[in-house]
Formats: sequence, structure tokens, C-alpha cells
Amino acid sequence: MAPEETGGASTRVREPSAATLDDGVARKAMGDRADVGSFAGRVLELQRRAGNAATVAFLRRARRSVQRSEAGSVRDKYERLLPDAVVRLKSIDFGRGEQNPTEDFDHDFWEKAPDRDPDVGVHLELKRGKSPAAAIQAIFDRTSKWAFDCAEFVQVVQLYALLKTLGPTQFDEYITKQARNGVVMLRTHWSTGLRRKTLYKRSAANEGMVRETNGSPEVGPQPSVEDLLAAAPIGARVLFTNPTLPRVHPFHNENTVLLGADRFGANAGKGNVREFTRKEIEQRMAQAAAADGGSASTDVIFISEIEIYDLDALLPDRAPTIAPPRLAPITPQPPAPPPPASVGQP
Repeated sequence: MAPEETGGASTRVREPSAATLDDGVARKAMGDRADVGSFAGRVLELQRRAGNAATVAFLRRARRSVQRSEAGSVRDKYERLLPDAVVRLKSIDFGRGEQNPTEDFDHDFWEKAPDRDPDVGVHLELKRGKSPAAAIQAIFDRTSKWAFDCAEFVQVVQLYALLKTLGPTQFDEYITKQARNGVVMLRTHWSTGLRRKTLYKRSAANEGMVRETNGSPEVGPQPSVEDLLAAAPIGARVLFTNPTLPRVHPFHNENTVLLGADRFGANAGKGNVREFTRKEIEQRMAQAAAADGGSASTDVIFISEIEIYDLDALLPDRAPTIAPPRLAPITPQPPAPPPPASVGQP
């Protein structure tokens, strides 16, 4: 069997014959991701013919592992989907749809209900028998039905990224298990499926952050805001505050979702849903304050909260890996002896 070549113009890989295929070649088939789809598949056939069962099993696992790892880890996928969710909501209206007189939410999936917190007033509940996955997908398919304030926006971005990372079936299972008394809620904070892991907060720019875990503040010094931002996972909620504005003002607070280094997704008003830098968020808030007679300075604006969601079990940091087996080299078989000469043949 003559050696073969595979691959496109940019990648050429010479495939060995079954007689020369050994442990090193099998491992190369695992390692060369660019070629594993075609190369490993054809090497698998060569090894099957050679009868090396250990290598056949190894390459089968290799092909499955590379398919998973090509897209990166589960968390990588989730992090890539967060900016996509922000873009998909670019036409969303601003405000709490469930409180607006026009009731700007999708009545096919959701209904209003009184909230246990009087400051929240009302929240949305998923109608009985409706799929959480279908309901979240419908938000992005029918954005014209919706209005979100900045806090709701951050959570809907999170839920969309989780849906597309986990898939509809696993997402429905997860949300259903998280539902309190079987009720799936969409509210300003603590929407179903978005449990808090850790919260860092402060009340003024000259204060240090205080860490809360399970609602209990921890005593002792905490890292600086800059260090916390650098260490916070992508997807964390970051709250900017302008203390010169009254608490009821829409730009007293601006909730954002952390998308990367100095990258924040936010609903900063109708037609202004996008990715911002920290400076741009502060400028936007200062402009809104100045328009209402407040200070136009960005110096008064500070980061008051950093919330990290409890998603570690859903979003492992690394893709599954496989341990290659110890493979014995394939020993070429000696050529078979020629058949005996026929009677009467010279």
C-alpha cells in the first residue's frame, strides 16, 4: 500500500502505510488538530487493518475529543456568546417593561406577578407549561415586544449565553431545577438561574470594597477595584454609580456585563445598547446627569458593585481531555514465502 497525502493547499500530511504506522504516528494524528478530521479517520482505517485494537480505540476517542476542544471549553463558548447577545438586543427599548403602561413584554410566554420586595413592585413569571429555553429565545427573536432596564438587560444577556452554551434541553432542566416552587421568574435581580456566588460592594468612591458571600460581609481588607476587575470572570455584573443623582434617576446606576478587559455591555438608553469602555460608560452617565442639571464631571462616578454569578458547575474552565494509552509499535509482518512450484514447472 503506497503512502498517501491528505490536506489542502496549506497543509500536507503524508500518511504512512499500516506496516510503518507506530505509536508516534498515532499520537501525531491526535495532536494535529487541523488534519484530525480526515487524517485520523484514515489512520483509523489503516490501524483497523493492522489489527491494533488499542490504537483504534485511542483514535476514536481522539476524534471525539478534538471535536469538543476545537470550540474551546464550555466557558469559552459562553464568554464568546455574551457580546453576541448584546448585539442582538441593540434595538431593545429602555425601561422596565412589566411596569410600563404599555406592558412591553411578550405576553405569549410571560405574565406579571407582585414581587415580595416592595421596592421591586412586580416581576415577570413564565406561564405554566412554557419552555424556559423557548421563552428566552423568543426575547431575541421578537425584541420589539420588550423593554429592559439596565439590570434586567444584564440578566437576559446571561440567560441567552447560557441557553446557547447548554442547548435547549439542558437549559430547561437547569432552569426548572432552580425555579422556586416551580415558578420561573424574570426580575430586576435574582432571576431564576442566576444565583449569586460573591458580591463586592461599597457606598462611596473613597471606600474600599466589602465582600459578601451568602449575604454575610467579610471583615478585613479587600483587593482594589482595579484588581477585582482584572480578576473577575467574564460575565460578572459591574455597577457604576453617580451619587450626585437621586436614586430614582435612570442614570443614578448603570448595570453592565463584563465582556473582557475594559469591555462592558450595557443598555444605556434607546438606541444605545452596545459595548462600552469604562470611560465611555462614565461619560454617558455624566452627560445624562448634566442634561438634568447635575454634574457633568466623570470624577464623581465610581464602581459600586461587582457581582459574580454561581455558574462554575455549569461552565467548567477546560474542555474534557483524554489520556493516550501506552501503545505498542506495530511490528511489520515478514512477507509470506512464495508458493511451491507446480509439478513439471522448471
